[in-house]
Amino acid sequence: GPVDPQRVIEFPLEKLPEGVTVGGQVQMQGQKGPVLGTVKELTDTTGTLDLNHPCSGLPLTMSVTILTITPAASLEVEVV
Repeated sequence: GPVDPQRVIEFPLEKLPEGVTVGGQVQMQGQKGPVLGTVKELTDTTGTLDLNHPCSGLPLTMSVTILTITPAASLEVEVV
């Protein structure tokens, strides 16, 4: 999916793990469970964390092979 700019946050440096570096990843506890963030920038007081999925914004290409095609049962067919 697309990159969500609201998932790029400033975080107090003292709350980040010791030795964190730009490009490194940190795991934090979010409201719905663990969240993985990538450190994008560090200053003397804050770290910029990107909480988007690492593949966000990247094109995705898939190659598939259809093995079989079967008719849908009458209960699966939606009449419009």
